[in-house]
Amino acid sequence: CLLQGLGISPIVRGPWASVGKSTAVQGWKLHLSSIPLDAKQLLAVVAPLLDRWGCPFKIAKDLKTLAQLNEGSLGTTQVGKFVTVYPEPTHDILELTSQLIDATNGFRGPVVRTDLRLGDVVYARYGGFNPLVLRDRLGNISLLVKRPDGSLHPDSYSTPFILPDGIENPFE
Repeated sequence: CLLQGLGISPIVRGPWASVGKSTAVQGWKLHLSSIPLDAKQLLAVVAPLLDRWGCPFKIAKDLKTLAQLNEGSLGTTQVGKFVTVYPEPTHDILELTSQLIDATNGFRGPVVRTDLRLGDVVYARYGGFNPLVLRDRLGNISLLVKRPDGSLHPDSYSTPFILPDGIENPFE
């Protein structure tokens, strides 16, 4: 796993290696894009920053998985999502984002088409951290998030990025 070289012991599940776990159901998640050639250097820069913030995050577990993500083999909505950061509700998301943008300036990665671009490889999307799971009578599963009015809506991806109804964009 890419994080173990930095002295971080993640929990590996499927294609992801996770550090910490957010207690929030939803919010603005940050994605960092990378190419395999830059991935280790990008992690060396952002992992200590995320540790200082106490911010849960996950990464593609290895370079092969990152290549699969970037090729679209793990789904078109996952392209470019090398690192996913789950800021806690108590975090100053604008300050965290600003620090990530500064730290990753000049890095390269594919465009994350489902997200709002904030920096060279920093993107944001409002969605579920631990979404509500609904199973219909046929057994189909839907992931849901609550809007500010309390109504439930699918945690959907749109390409290009579209701000969900009722959600404020803190990055404007």
